Amino acid sequence: MKTLTKNFAVSLARVMPVIRTRTTIPMLYCVKVEGTGGKLTATCSSVDSFAAAICPCEGDLEPVCVPASSLYYLVTKAPDEIELTCKNGRLFVQGAGTARLMMHDVREFPTWPEQDGKELGINTMDLAQCISGVAWAPDIDPKLSLDLWRESVWVNVTDKAIECAGTDGKEFAYVKRDLISAPTHFLLPAVHTKLLNDALMTSDSTLHVGSKYVSTSSELFRVAIQLAEGKFMPVNMLLDQEQKPLGIIPVAQVLEALHAIKQLGTVDEFLEVRLAFRDDSLTVQFHGKGGEYERVIPMTLEDSNAFAIRFDLKRALSVFSHVQPTAKAALSDSCLFFHDGDWTFALALLV
Repeated sequence: MKTLTKNFAVSLARVMPVIRTRTTIPMLYCVKVEGTGGKLTATCSSVDSFAAAICPCEGDLEPVCVPASSLYYLVTKAPDEIELTCKNGRLFVQGAGTARLMMHDVREFPTWPEQDGKELGINTMDLAQCISGVAWAPDIDPKLSLDLWRESVWVNVTDKAIECAGTDGKEFAYVKRDLISAPTHFLLPAVHTKLLNDALMTSDSTLHVGSKYVSTSSELFRVAIQLAEGKFMPVNMLLDQEQKPLGIIPVAQVLEALHAIKQLGTVDEFLEVRLAFRDDSLTVQFHGKGGEYERVIPMTLEDSNAFAIRFDLKRALSVFSHVQPTAKAALSDSCLFFHDGDWTFALALLV
């Protein structure tokens, strides 16, 4: 079987993020490759997520399982065309030279989950924008977490709107956008959001939500991701907090100050930052083992009463990096909020 190197490399790159590099189970670091009917399909799985990409080919190839990273390396080093042949329990890869890869038993490769539930007539690109806009807030790589919602993105679709939210308990991101679709809701593991978004952004992609999996399908790319269990935090409880309007905070200048503090505080495990508000200015303050920092930034405060708030530097950098300059700030007893059209971000305060 022959295929163009560029097309095959793209297919492998799309599915390889699924594989697990730290595992003793061969199928979880392998790619299943098969060619029939002029289509070459590459599939990877981590048991709880699946990805398959298709590219054109000439000839047929029986289903084989080989180490994904080895095959990808050989493909990227090949000239314009690459040839794959099975012989004597090995996969011969002919490109820039000829390599032989050990094949694993294809019967042990995880079975693609069956679809149940319903297909949503939704604009998948709009959904991808909403998910990617909140996916930074959950904890992608938790050390120890008893609350699965801290590691997930919440998606709630009604017949009139879509809501997405993500939080690790200290940083919060939320969007609500008008959208016509069949109602559904699910929790998506944050670690798989990029994979799903790549599929949602593919042209002619459709979305299917079942009882255990969310899946997308298009002519050249499809994925299936196991949904997270449990319930998300009560979003309205946070959004409905009584909030005091502050006006527009000079986000760019504050972010510059936060980055400067980060450089000064490298010897500290925890860095506490203080924002002092006055009627005509905002002062960013830091006192730590690595040094001290203060910057006064002009700002018009809606309420002339002076006050100060404290927060963790690392989390503040994350939130301020996503806030747009047009966002209006507000303060509750526990959070600093930013509201900008469909979007709401929040940063937990130190008390």
